[in-house]
Amino acid sequence: MKTKILPLAFLFIALSSTAQDSSFQLKNYKFRTPGFRTLNLNIGFSGNVSTNSVGTEKLSSNSFSLSPSNISYSKIVSTDKRLTASEINFSAGAYSYNQTVNNKDVTNKNIASQLRWNYNDRFYRNKLWFFETGNDMLVNYTAGSHKDTINHESNHFINFEDKLFFGFGKGRLEIVTDAQMALFIINDLQAQGLINKVTPEQAHDFAKLITHINTQRIFDGRRKRIYELTMIDSFLRNSGLAPITNIRHFTTINDNWSLAFNPYRLSGSAFYVRLKPGFIFGKNVVDTKLPTPQKFSNSNHTYSIGTEIGFEIQKPSSIRWQRKSGINAGYEARKHKDIQNAGYYNLSAFHGISYYPNNRTILDALLSVNANHYRSKNQQNITTKSSTLTPAFNFLTTYFLSYRTRLNANFIIQYSKYSSENQFIAPSSGNGFNSGISFNLNHTIF
Repeated sequence: MKTKILPLAFLFIALSSTAQDSSFQLKNYKFRTPGFRTLNLNIGFSGNVSTNSVGTEKLSSNSFSLSPSNISYSKIVSTDKRLTASEINFSAGAYSYNQTVNNKDVTNKNIASQLRWNYNDRFYRNKLWFFETGNDMLVNYTAGSHKDTINHESNHFINFEDKLFFGFGKGRLEIVTDAQMALFIINDLQAQGLINKVTPEQAHDFAKLITHINTQRIFDGRRKRIYELTMIDSFLRNSGLAPITNIRHFTTINDNWSLAFNPYRLSGSAFYVRLKPGFIFGKNVVDTKLPTPQKFSNSNHTYSIGTEIGFEIQKPSSIRWQRKSGINAGYEARKHKDIQNAGYYNLSAFHGISYYPNNRTILDALLSVNANHYRSKNQQNITTKSSTLTPAFNFLTTYFLSYRTRLNANFIIQYSKYSSENQFIAPSSGNGFNSGISFNLNHTIF
């Protein structure tokens, strides 16, 4: 019962808190940085228990996954005329999945690796209109085995997918992370009477200083920490905000700076329209041991062209509360050797709130819905249609463990409804309910 009450109480409290903090507001921070880079290492594991029904079949399952290697490199360049974001991510993992179908056991084991590169470049003109280009490349390799009372087989699968996009839009999502750090430090110092009253201009200048500090690359951790704390202390003293400093002054700054990770936040809104040409290559090799030993492989090339329109808004209601919403709709046409034409329709939307009690903790509640419709016709003019509708609720928490290392937990409740139809096969439909919790450790290398 307590688990159900917590997310509802969290939503109620957030909706009742909409006032911005005092003089300097996060939404007003628009200082540009020539570049920011970060290298992250993630180690995670997750578990899932679910029950589903498909027609008269009853299914139950449990799974466990371990991801010992997940490393990503991100870079952001933000100027008045250009906003560039890119990320390269490599991950590898091992997964086990056990399922009972009408009292019959099925076991699956897999190892998987993935390389992904995302790139987005927006060039701004007057009144925040922009032209954008980008790329989304994905390479997957999976090896696995399947075993039940009748079948025993192994398979290898490789998939390459690349989608370019070109588009335009209006608006900008500003990075206000450093302004948030400035306000947390100022508020904690003021609460203890350690600094004088801060003007909006001084708060803004303090946030700009933090942005400058974060763009410096000093690989000696000891020297880097001395430099960071010295710069902050010098600003507070030279500006007259902290005429007298003592151990309480130092420990308050150190608590926010060294014993926190400064959660990522955005402010603003933007809409976009995109054209997305793409190419997909896939190859699958299956080796069957039972019931009859055999081996086969197949490959395919797919070409696609799609359109997409979307809107997103990020609103810092206060230093501790954040509201966010977004919607995206798209259509993609695909063609390959076995299909005359295929069309994918997609609609997704989300609404969420976040709570930042301090610089070490995030509580995040997110409601989302995703709807898909697929329609294809093969060389024999056989038409196939399928649809899915998936609403979900996510409750995420992030907590500081040590400098640059944090613990993430994600609790999800998800419902899905799906149907399929073919000219020569009876229509089928089903629904499913899933809940699960996952944990991972995130460490920023630099």
